[in-house]
Amino acid sequence: MSKKLRIAIIGGGSSGLTAIKECLDNDFEPICFEECSDIGGLWRFVDVDDDKNKDPHSSVYKSTIINTCSEKMTFSDFPIPPDWPAYMHNSLVLKYFKKYAEHFNLLPHIKFNASVLKASILPDKRWNLQYTIRGENSKEEIFDYVMVCTGHHRYHRWPKYKGMDVFKGEQIHSHFYRTPNAFQNKRVIVVGIGNSGVDISVELSHFASQVYLCVRRGSLPWIFPRIVNGKPIDHFSQRFDRFIPVSYRNRRMLKRIKQSIGEHPPGLEPKTPIYSSHPTIKSDFFERLVTGTIIVKPNINELKSENKQVEFVDGSILEDIDYIIYATGYNINFPFLDKEIVSGGEEMEKEFDVEYRENLVWLYKMILPPKFENIAFIGLIQTIGPIFPAAEMQCRYVTSLIKGLIKPLPSLSEMNKSIRERHQRIRGSFYSSARHTIQAYLINYLDELSRDIGCYPSSFKIIRKYGFKFWMIFYFGKETPIIYRLFGRNSWDGAHDAILLYNKIDPKTGKSLSNRNKSNEKRIAIIGISGLASIKECLDNNLIPVCFEQNSFIGGHWKNGEKNKNNKDFYSSIYKNLVTNTSKQMALLLLKNKNNKNLITPNEEKEEIFDYVMVCNGHHHHPQLPKLKGMDKFKGEQIHSRSYNENKRVLIVDIAVQLSSVASQVYISLRSGKPLDHYSRFIIYAIPPKIRRKLLEKTILNTYDPLPSCLENLKPVDPIFSTTAIYVNTGIIECIKNGSIIVKPNVLELKSKEEGSNRKNNQVEFIDESIENIDVIIYATGYKIDFPFLDKSIITGGDEIEQEYGKKYEENLVWLYKRMFPVKYPNIALIARYVVNQIKGLINPLPSPHEMDESLHQFYKENEQIYSDPEHHTLHAPTLIYLDGLSKEIGCYPYSWEIIKKFGFVFYWKYIIFGMATPHQEEILGVEQRKQF
Repeated sequence: MSKKLRIAIIGGGSSGLTAIKECLDNDFEPICFEECSDIGGLWRFVDVDDDKNKDPHSSVYKSTIINTCSEKMTFSDFPIPPDWPAYMHNSLVLKYFKKYAEHFNLLPHIKFNASVLKASILPDKRWNLQYTIRGENSKEEIFDYVMVCTGHHRYHRWPKYKGMDVFKGEQIHSHFYRTPNAFQNKRVIVVGIGNSGVDISVELSHFASQVYLCVRRGSLPWIFPRIVNGKPIDHFSQRFDRFIPVSYRNRRMLKRIKQSIGEHPPGLEPKTPIYSSHPTIKSDFFERLVTGTIIVKPNINELKSENKQVEFVDGSILEDIDYIIYATGYNINFPFLDKEIVSGGEEMEKEFDVEYRENLVWLYKMILPPKFENIAFIGLIQTIGPIFPAAEMQCRYVTSLIKGLIKPLPSLSEMNKSIRERHQRIRGSFYSSARHTIQAYLINYLDELSRDIGCYPSSFKIIRKYGFKFWMIFYFGKETPIIYRLFGRNSWDGAHDAILLYNKIDPKTGKSLSNRNKSNEKRIAIIGISGLASIKECLDNNLIPVCFEQNSFIGGHWKNGEKNKNNKDFYSSIYKNLVTNTSKQMALLLLKNKNNKNLITPNEEKEEIFDYVMVCNGHHHHPQLPKLKGMDKFKGEQIHSRSYNENKRVLIVDIAVQLSSVASQVYISLRSGKPLDHYSRFIIYAIPPKIRRKLLEKTILNTYDPLPSCLENLKPVDPIFSTTAIYVNTGIIECIKNGSIIVKPNVLELKSKEEGSNRKNNQVEFIDESIENIDVIIYATGYKIDFPFLDKSIITGGDEIEQEYGKKYEENLVWLYKRMFPVKYPNIALIARYVVNQIKGLINPLPSPHEMDESLHQFYKENEQIYSDPEHHTLHAPTLIYLDGLSKEIGCYPYSWEIIKKFGFVFYWKYIIFGMATPHQEEILGVEQRKQF
């Protein structure tokens, strides 16, 4: 029995993992040398630590989202689950690699904390590796073959600007960027317009006081969105595209880009054809330009020491620049190898210009150095598309070559000729740059290698084995590297079914899953009978809703209930005489389904599994009491407004008006010192906010004109809409005028004194030192936001968020993206229609947890600027503005041109612009439009 070939694999990232796996499949003995303590390479996030880890291995930054969809980036015989996000956060990418390593048992073949110092070829064409494991002396081992899998994102490439050595601001390379925290309120220049430069600029634009993006070539690159018309942009690419003229394909893609994110700003249009540079993917880049949070500048001419100045080639100068971040790429360098192994030597380097020469890679098929045998470079390629399937195919090619299962390599001169021709094609397709020396079109490259290996899926083979219908999917369905496991050596029996699932076709029945969208099988738990709308939206979208209601009836707190001995902690209920503060047109629920078979009332304790949870029980259950001195000693009755239900009204103003007709005296204590608030009927977009507020204030004051002199000092101190309650009760003024209600400041202390045998004098002292005898205190002080059936961190965001906001917001801290989604638990939500569209994948997927966190930080920051009591506004949202924001994402926003086109100008002018605001307006367009509207 012959001895197994020993293969040294340098690097334990994505390329190294697939190299190990392919070696094992071919009965080799792989030994992987990984410099770090875990797998993942670039996709394993590692922070920069000035004390312990000043120059860490290349790592994604915290918020990185991969730029290619999961179907296209998957390894060919270990599909990414179809229900994973189309574009994955870096933590999910790492999770996939770990699952891959676990599934194929790769970890035992890796030496961690092992740095390769030198690799040198021996006379017998084997390789000697000198390496060291952290904390140990260096060692040497001999291998039959070496596969270099370290990639090209390690040695940062810096530009050369005059004055870099005297500039007083901070200068860092994007290699060291991890999070935006250090750049809060700083003035930052980002140099470079690749994916890293644009990503970092957009992220910093939410934190820095100003971000400038330096465009060294004088124009922007082509900016691609991730999503076009609700679909990942990768899903528009099909194998059939190769039969369509390139010019037409390019025009079609440009049209899609413009429809999604708009035109490039005037003067910054790309000067090169589309796909002549590596694509830059960022959907919200233009938005940041329009808002001015990112300003584009030309190339830098000089950095100056005075006032941290930066001068640009157009003569403009910026001062007080705190940071310059150079997102200028990486040098291709392998310090453990002689340079000529990679570059081909001086003779080859002379054929190219200086910049291109610096990163010249002279490899046959972008894998093999012609002059050196038994060494291969895996993943030293930059594809238009994901690198993972390219690295996997390279490994399959190399292992097939080692085993002698494919044609041997051609002569040295033929290999050099092939490499030269490849570089000519690269320079003909992409502008000459150091970043483009290893550029390739993914599908073309995979087809080339698969033909050499013998696993190319030709039309004839597909039709003969799987039939014409599958051939149609092959050419017009989603592109995926799984097709290269259909035939040939190391084919995979599950490839056919995996391709069908990626294209939403049931492998068992051959029927489309897209009609059901797979989500029709999803069971949705709806907690609380505010979930009526949620049940209805789930049924409309072929989901399976199961609603859990604590009571034996529907209606929630809108059904009046009474407290009795057997029901001390009864459900939250309206007061018997309550009238809603919102017009019927605005409060409308679009409900038609009368079947309540999806409603479950409590009977016995059970357990069930659900795909998604919608929490619909509101926040009016757990009373929030003030903390007043003497509450524990006060002998009078103290109740919360929640317990005050018979023939009474809600809110302190409503209760006061109702009691004024039966009590001997009613006092209103104003805790904030701001006595009366205002109400709003609708929001008018066309009128500037300041004018709108003045008009509404005038309308309210005219309602009570003339205002009695006793109320002059009770006028609101804060602007309209800047405080919590918006009261609708016209009786309050009359009650205060006739003295049946007396307005008092905040309570200082509650007191009780014994007077006589059984008589008690219950007193309340106010902060103005006045004292009143009181029998009953009703605390209309709102409710705690609490869901006892959930872990508290789901709602509050966890310890880190609570530490930042908890003291101010106390029990009312809510950390929900779009007032719906817990950042760390995306399968639970609190609002129906948007959530259902999210479940079905009909709208853009949720952003990364980091982006959601930043959105919430911005929300709380804006709340503190708008409201005088932001701690009471953690759930607040102007109704129409909120509805319009969601409807734009869902695709049902009543845009003017669409309304006019469909219903005419008169309808638009009369019913949309000047008509009554109503949710009906969100129902006349979009995928869920209802004909009756």
